Amino acid sequence: MKIVWMLSDGFGYLSNQLVEGFHLLSKQEDIEFLCTHKIIHHGAKLEDFEAVDFEEAADNVSDADLVLFSSDGDSRYREGDFGKLFLDKELSHKRIFIDGHDSNAYMTPPHNHLLYIKREMRYPEACSMVYSNVRSMTFGVYQFLIDSLIEQDDWDNREYDIAFVAFGGSNLMRGHCEITLRDVDDLNVFVEVDEGGQPLGMDEYQDVMRKTKIGISILGSGVDTLRFWETMAYGAVVCSNEIGRSMYVRDLPEPHRHALYFNSWSEMMGLSRLLIEDKRRWLTMRQSTNELVKRHSTINRARQLIELSAELI
Repeated sequence: MKIVWMLSDGFGYLSNQLVEGFHLLSKQEDIEFLCTHKIIHHGAKLEDFEAVDFEEAADNVSDADLVLFSSDGDSRYREGDFGKLFLDKELSHKRIFIDGHDSNAYMTPPHNHLLYIKREMRYPEACSMVYSNVRSMTFGVYQFLIDSLIEQDDWDNREYDIAFVAFGGSNLMRGHCEITLRDVDDLNVFVEVDEGGQPLGMDEYQDVMRKTKIGISILGSGVDTLRFWETMAYGAVVCSNEIGRSMYVRDLPEPHRHALYFNSWSEMMGLSRLLIEDKRRWLTMRQSTNELVKRHSTINRARQLIELSAELI
């Protein structure tokens, strides 16, 4: 199978994860993967991946099985030479568009493509889909986290009961969560929220997440957030607002088996306290969650994209 991704130099987390997934999958299976851009970000395992220039990618489009385009936070996919291929009707039977923005709106007519991927397929629209080729794909888990999953009991090494690290400017709820957690005086709580950007460097953030028993995840500009997925991979139990009520999530982490879900700040604290008081339950959730996290790896996200495409060909 040959997959060609006409990727602009913008950035989107889902695209970044899928590039990693396809690159790693090409090492395991009979897949030739060509992509016009790479960004080594957030631990993506792309150091040995060689991006190709536009001309080489374009030369391979005609005999490719799948041709990918993505929004990546901008509209450059439909400009210049990229745009000519994006609008080429001869490619509609194998063209996939990955829409990484946070809404139910469409950035391009789905019927112009084989498959239209939406990162957030929100309710109630998800139940009354007009187009038959629109599918959901949320963020996943980078491979470096899969490689370092913690299997043993490290409860005693996790000094924080609860941790919440977030870019607060993306949603006012995160500020309210910060206020709630800073008022807690009977648990060891780590809180760092920055209104203007990332509150911690990557190394410090990873250190905190590997030292906490529970990680709080609050929606940002969208419902889906990278922190929801990676919290579980760092070995903490994720405590999140109920994303499953707002959007469709394939293989959603189950309540009380993989994750804690709340609808109020008092419920968030009540659920967290119950878990902190029950080490056995925390360990059971951890063990179940490790298997779930592996299913949401970037490699499996890449496999899912191929499978979803195959259903429509």
